[in-house]
Parts: sequence; structure tokens; C-alpha cells
Amino acid sequence: MKQAKALISNGRGDYSVETIMVGLPKADEVRVKIKAAGLCHTDWDSIHNWNKTFIVGHEAAGIVDAVGSDISHLSIGDKVILNEGVTDSV
Repeated sequence: MKQAKALISNGRGDYSVETIMVGLPKADEVRVKIKAAGLCHTDWDSIHNWNKTFIVGHEAAGIVDAVGSDISHLSIGDKVILNEGVTDSV
């Protein structure tokens, strides 16, 4: 488990920066140490209208720090960009 900061929203307009714990990735997942992130229009709308608690942000760049057992196209140390569930190495 690793400790990280996350922007948490209740989906009704409130948000705060909180410390969360991030576990090891599942077989088909990758864990990325985020180096830069941005908020897009979708995030802003979700913060105000989604009515569910969630971690804000799906556009980011960082470095792979753990990979699941089924992952063969990325390795620890790869630089990646993330956008809506799609990861590309750079």
C-alpha cells in the first residue's frame, strides 16, 4: 500500500484534498505515480452534478511504479499519459 493525495468530490459541488491508500494493481491494472494532472470540463461537471463520491481527475501523466501480472506492454519506470481509462507510454 502507498499513501497518496487525492481530490475527492461528493458530486454535489463540494471537494477536498485527502490522503488515501493505494494498493497493488490487480492482474490487468497498472499503478502510476502521478507527476502532473489536470481537470477538464467533464471533471468540473461531475464535481457539481454526479451526486456520487469520487476521486477527481482522469487526465494525468506519470511513471509506472507497479504492474499487474497480466500486463506485458508496460514496465516499471515507463513514462505514461492517462486519459479516460486509456494509458499510452511516452
